[in-house]
Amino acid sequence: MRATGNRQQVTASKGTARPAACPLPTRATLSGLRGALFWAEVEYLVQEKTADNEAWGALVAYREANAGSAERGLPEELFLLISRHVPLVNVDLLVKDGQNRTLLTWRDDSIYGAGWHLPGGVIRFRETAAERVREVARIELGAEVVFEPRPMDVAEIIDPARDTRGHSISLLYRCTLAGAPREDLEYRGGAPAAGQWKWHEHCPADLLPVHRVYARFL
Repeated sequence: MRATGNRQQVTASKGTARPAACPLPTRATLSGLRGALFWAEVEYLVQEKTADNEAWGALVAYREANAGSAERGLPEELFLLISRHVPLVNVDLLVKDGQNRTLLTWRDDSIYGAGWHLPGGVIRFRETAAERVREVARIELGAEVVFEPRPMDVAEIIDPARDTRGHSISLLYRCTLAGAPREDLEYRGGAPAAGQWKWHEHCPADLLPVHRVYARFL
């Protein structure tokens, strides 16, 4: 789940007045709030904790009608909003081969920037950690993996300078490939592209800072 680069940023910080264009919602007026204005309203209500039951009821009704299934992943804005208020629990895959090399993929987005990182993903509602490990391997590598049932490490990653996705509980699983990763995504030189993979003998200098906590395993 990555942040889009074209979403309008409209926020209401704690202690400031609600924007005139973003009135307190009711069930009658909620349908007029869409996109950034709707999420600005949600952010305001969460921060100020002043919403009445009618306002919260309207927001919950909207979420139930439009957010889809949490088991399949949340809309981008809702996911990022949640990440600003509660820690996220995710899995990371330490994929090793017979030469003790580590398979890393290239990431480049507005949240963490550009660099090599361990494949990983946030656990969905009612999804087990093992299911997310398998899904990450399928999505990011196009392959199946074999892994121990318990994580080899648990890391609490907190970035004091970041609100969005600034706190995560990461479960690290040691994995081996059960099949070859997607050949078309193999890095073959030049500037890496998002999603490409490469075997590394050592920890690369351009490992993403958020994954420096795993440097000792690479």
